[in-house]
Amino acid sequence: MSDAVGRVAKVSAPPSSGESTRNETDYTYFDNGWAKTSTDTRDIRTVYEYDNDGRQTKRTLTGAGGSPSRTMTTAYWPDGSLKTRTDAPSSWPPPAASAPPAPSRNWGGAPNTPTC
Repeated sequence: MSDAVGRVAKVSAPPSSGESTRNETDYTYFDNGWAKTSTDTRDIRTVYEYDNDGRQTKRTLTGAGGSPSRTMTTAYWPDGSLKTRTDAPSSWPPPAASAPPAPSRNWGGAPNTPTC
């Protein structure tokens, strides 16, 4: 299904194995055509943010009912190459004191020199 200007507005895929509900994802866009949000059948919502050059700088996934959520951020060097990428929960500490910490990854380094 497409929106009024021909962008993908909905993707509908066959049900997953053992399920009867189709897997559908709805998309919204900024006026300039960049993806703004996507929401799937299970009400998992993704919100996208960009810098002025159109590079994605933030992606926030929110579970059904509004939580939990996870935010991935990306920064770039002036030449456009990847500077850092961080993937971490947006709420910390975890609700249960005995819960193990959620993984957090930060990739970064000098331009064109990946570090892990």
